[in-house]
Amino acid sequence: NNQSLETKNPKNAKGLDSNSKTNKALESKNPNKIQTAKIQRVKNTSNSITIQNPTNSQKSKESSKVKTLIRTIPVSIALASALSSHAVADWEVNNKNLQGGGIVNNGELGSSGKDVVVSYSGTINLPGKWADHIYLATGQAGNLTIESSLTLLTYYINKAIIRIGTSERDTGQVGTILNQGTIRHSNSGGIKPMLEVVNNSTYDSIINEGIISSTGHQTLSIWANTQGKLIKNSGTIEGTSDVIHIKDVAKLDQIELDGGLIRATNSGANAINIIAASNIGTIIIGNTSSIHGNIALTGTSTIANGISFDDSKMTGNIALSNNARVGGDISLDNTSTITGSVNLTANSANNNINIGNIALADTSSITGNIALTASNNNSSINMGDISLSDSTIGGNISLSTSGNNNQTNSINAGNISLTNSTIGGTISLSETASDYNKSTNTLTSLTLDNSHLGGISLTGNSLITNGIMANSSTIDNITLAGNSNSGAKPTIVNGVSLDNSEVTGDISLDNSSVIMGGFTLGNNSTIANLNILKRGNIDALSLNQGTIAGNISLTGNNAGETETATIGEITLENSSTITGNINIKGNSADNNAKIGSITLGDNTGIGGSIVVGDSSNNAKGTIDAITLYGNSTIAGGIINNTNGNI
Repeated sequence: NNQSLETKNPKNAKGLDSNSKTNKALESKNPNKIQTAKIQRVKNTSNSITIQNPTNSQKSKESSKVKTLIRTIPVSIALASALSSHAVADWEVNNKNLQGGGIVNNGELGSSGKDVVVSYSGTINLPGKWADHIYLATGQAGNLTIESSLTLLTYYINKAIIRIGTSERDTGQVGTILNQGTIRHSNSGGIKPMLEVVNNSTYDSIINEGIISSTGHQTLSIWANTQGKLIKNSGTIEGTSDVIHIKDVAKLDQIELDGGLIRATNSGANAINIIAASNIGTIIIGNTSSIHGNIALTGTSTIANGISFDDSKMTGNIALSNNARVGGDISLDNTSTITGSVNLTANSANNNINIGNIALADTSSITGNIALTASNNNSSINMGDISLSDSTIGGNISLSTSGNNNQTNSINAGNISLTNSTIGGTISLSETASDYNKSTNTLTSLTLDNSHLGGISLTGNSLITNGIMANSSTIDNITLAGNSNSGAKPTIVNGVSLDNSEVTGDISLDNSSVIMGGFTLGNNSTIANLNILKRGNIDALSLNQGTIAGNISLTGNNAGETETATIGEITLENSSTITGNINIKGNSADNNAKIGSITLGDNTGIGGSIVVGDSSNNAKGTIDAITLYGNSTIAGGIINNTNGNI
């Protein structure tokens, strides 16, 4: 095998002779560059590659007849020599005899070079313990392509099958890694990533059109300070957890699924895990793609331009914690579905989570919840708008702070808007009792158009700054509950406006809750019962072609005419009706409730009675004025009990 190629093939002698003359000329101009051993491709040579012997170029200077000695040596020696010189920066292909028996013939896995194309047709089994890389790039290299004809089966791997760089100092810079074949790891032993990008290395793109499957975690592992343009999957990438794992200040322009599948086989595990200060430009999931597992961001990791789903599905959660941020939107279009929840959790001191908008359109859905939780000192969450168009959220939307009186936490969200859409659960803004007076939950506004909402709930100092508006929609119930001891007041500013809409259950204001800017029922809108308890307050209740199908009840817990259950004024116009009674009383003989005025326009009516005070416990009650116009009626009359005051 060590016979020279010139002897084996005399026809090539002139070509070799000519090449050596060219090398001699180049050497005379730059003697340092000709010393590099040049790796050449050789096909069908058992366990070997061909290199040019660098010592012969020196001998050619002393010979009148210039010939180049070519010899064949084992791959491992050739690669060691080339790498130690630091002059070779190509892909290294580790074609060698396997530990424990079994041989992969040279060339079947490709040959080392600037660009490597693996075109072997068939299945290659790597038996026993495979303790080395197959494809390794250090320095600058080109592309690696594994064609669809190859199936590579591994049993035990102690190093990544494909690796860019070996350490933060010995880095790699490559073009595109394209897998069209099948690469499988079939054993839980020797778990290492299938593809690994080591610290400070760079790559143009990692594209999978075939199958990359591991029985371990971190199938694709992207290390610290790496830089890449694209990870794209139109095939299958799977592993037990953290299938695509990006960590420690890694930068990547885009992750794209185009009809592909990323699957974490362990229940509740992450499909895409982005940690520390890593920065991803955007995540695009389209063309009937699927993700089985979570998309998780922790630390100060960022997705700068959002996450978009188009005609695609995800089974798992989108979860942000600590100081993670999604700068753009989370959008679902064209029947896309998240079977799971979107969770933003600030559970450590001084956490600050930021996210853009969440948008669902074209019969898209999130089956679970959108949950924002700030639970430690000085934590905050800031989110843009949530919009649904012809779409569904099956669970709740919750803004929740908790802590103690020494902690300040805040959650701020933009507008929530529904158009031809449904939220099956409740929109809730909540604070634990120990967190009152320190923390705030703020929602800008809530609008519904031809939509359904399971309910609205505010506690503590929660605030809706620009009101609730419903058009041709239904809301199951509205509940506000403050705390009279702490003075916490959940508040809706700019009021509640119903237009051809219905609140099917009760509306309740308890413990200093406030609706400012009025509660309006217009254009055949309907509510069931309205209950004002303790120190709840509505400045105005207006019905214009509106109906209260049940009762209005005020039960105060304060003796005066302020800081007790109060409605500033009630006005009925344009055939509006209150079917039941209006009851105004304190919860004891010492306490009061108050309505400023009641005005009934022409053709309006109260089906029951107006009852002021309570005969059973001599509770107080106050109405400043009652005015009836035209054909208005109070069917059950006006009852002013002993401590009642009209």
